[in-house]
Amino acid sequence: VTPGNSSQSNIGFLTRFAYCLWLLGFPVQALQHITRALELRRKYEYEQVAVPLHHYSSIALFCGDIATVDRLSAELVELTTKRHDDFSLRWGMIYRGWLLVQQGQLTDGIQIMRENADEHRARENYFYECVWRSLLAEAYILASDFDAAATEIDSTLVYAETSGDCHWNAQLLKLRGDCLRVSNAPISEVERTYHLAIDTARKQGSRSLELRTTTSLCRLWQQQGKIAEAHQLLSKIYGWFTEGFATADLVAAQELLDELKT
Repeated sequence: VTPGNSSQSNIGFLTRFAYCLWLLGFPVQALQHITRALELRRKYEYEQVAVPLHHYSSIALFCGDIATVDRLSAELVELTTKRHDDFSLRWGMIYRGWLLVQQGQLTDGIQIMRENADEHRARENYFYECVWRSLLAEAYILASDFDAAATEIDSTLVYAETSGDCHWNAQLLKLRGDCLRVSNAPISEVERTYHLAIDTARKQGSRSLELRTTTSLCRLWQQQGKIAEAHQLLSKIYGWFTEGFATADLVAAQELLDELKT
């Protein structure tokens, strides 16, 4: 790759392809491609490094690599603050808020995430809208604010339907199922929502999102004593994967499979 338009197009391709690879169920390859995109941007066009920093942070987040999210988002915030790039700064701040939530600082983390996601929306910029809102909904669930979580999920699904940006619907539906489960909704409603999320992921070819919801459904079945059914369903999707076994979703699935064997 050489500087100029060719590097710009290569970096853009690598960034988008990495995101697609993660969705398709290839997290290691996704990380390899986004790493390459960031390396190229640092080498040739450091002035525009914010975009691959953001995308690398997101893929690391999806993989459950909190340390990398912390490191890259801190660089993103520092860089965009120095350059007065308020637009890109908000990406970094959402990640910083998410990190606070992971540390148990729910109120502060949610406030930071909410303010920056809302500012993006106020500017009529919907880049990553569905992902931001799903992270916020997940934070509300952790804070036991199930009404706020449901509002985020439902409004984002409406946005996805009207805009055509439906690639994250399976995750939003999975979170709706999570919200119903922890708020003691009828089991039949929880199961129906999880099945809808799984069907959506399958139709879109998103193995990563299919695995996430299948794990949640099978944990529910475990609690109901449906051990054989849970093991069979989870084994099938887990057995499809050929890489990424150290990532958070695959580790969680493997741990549940081990529990279902005992």
